[in-house]
Amino acid sequence: MSQSFADASDAGVSLTEAEENDLEWVLNVEEAAVKGGFVSGDNVMRHRMQMSDRTVLYLIAKRGEERVGFVILRGVWGPEPVIELKRIVIGPTDAGHGQAVMALVLH
Repeated sequence: MSQSFADASDAGVSLTEAEENDLEWVLNVEEAAVKGGFVSGDNVMRHRMQMSDRTVLYLIAKRGEERVGFVILRGVWGPEPVIELKRIVIGPTDAGHGQAVMALVLH
């Protein structure tokens, strides 16, 4: 079961730790963002490797039960006191989800 990290009730957005069964969805949303020129993407092997790395945290942003984006953080639980925001991808645009997700990540 995934762990819930935060909830931005005003926007109805929450973050939960990604699971293996989220990977196909992550790849699809990321591919659309790559095609739009918004991010550079990773292949499935790279994502699997990162998801198994204990210092990398994949979070799924949800509004209710609907997945609306994902976040990749590196350096989590690592020896250095630095966390890198590697990638944030939000599916539906102009709904305020990106702002809510960033607020949760920074919280």
